[in-house]
Amino acid sequence: MPRKSKGARLYWRSGKGKRKGVYVIREGSREYSTGTVDSRAAQAALNAYLMRGNQPERNRAEHEVSVAEILAIYGEARAEEVVDPERIGHAISALVDGWGYSTVADVHEESCQNYARFRRNGYEREVEEKIIKRRPVGNGTIRRELGCLRSALHLGVKRRILSSVPPIWLPEAPNPKDRWLTRDEAASLIRAARRRPETRYLARFIMVGLYTGSRKSVILGLKFAPHAGGGHVDLRTGQMYRKGREQRSSKKKTPPVRLPSKLLSHLRR
Repeated sequence: MPRKSKGARLYWRSGKGKRKGVYVIREGSREYSTGTVDSRAAQAALNAYLMRGNQPERNRAEHEVSVAEILAIYGEARAEEVVDPERIGHAISALVDGWGYSTVADVHEESCQNYARFRRNGYEREVEEKIIKRRPVGNGTIRRELGCLRSALHLGVKRRILSSVPPIWLPEAPNPKDRWLTRDEAASLIRAARRRPETRYLARFIMVGLYTGSRKSVILGLKFAPHAGGGHVDLRTGQMYRKGREQRSSKKKTPPVRLPSKLLSHLRR
């Protein structure tokens, strides 16, 4: 006799190589990624998955919808659209830790300010029987996370899960950076990286960053030949292409850049 299905449940899918582990929803022979390593966020994703299967009631009252459920629905919806879903995953994980089992009715100015204090102080949490320490963050990170919550609530209204969006308080935006590395400081960083064999590779990373102004994710994805997962350096033409052909575009434009002669000579060597 065929085995009876246990229904949808959470399952930890271990990572292989550079691929990170993640919680997945398993139902029969099918699997759906939750996009998170956080057990509470994954449980919220499972709850949202089960509710969609049962055709949840529309326009529910704010006290009937948990913050974690709305965040799980938002994370699943946005994971396929954004260039860097891991960034949204980090924000959702922090929001789930901060709001716990609160409902949308608990979202107001004072609770948002309490969340800001929670993030500024840092905290510890348990993930897969390990204690993970989260360092204190500044207003810029807190604004992004609360902005993620606001977007999730708007999606809830768009999908007719919620009837309205509560106002979201945001801390003041941080001042723009007015302090940059001097030439001597940059040279000291490169010399320090070259001093030890285990950090020597960082010298190239620092030089590419300083000369091209590229973001960390762009630099780490660079190779010396075209590939699908990131940009590449053309040593013949002296051009650095910061995005792979199959990569989706984001608001952060990544046009090709002509390499300065000093950096190009270093990369050719």
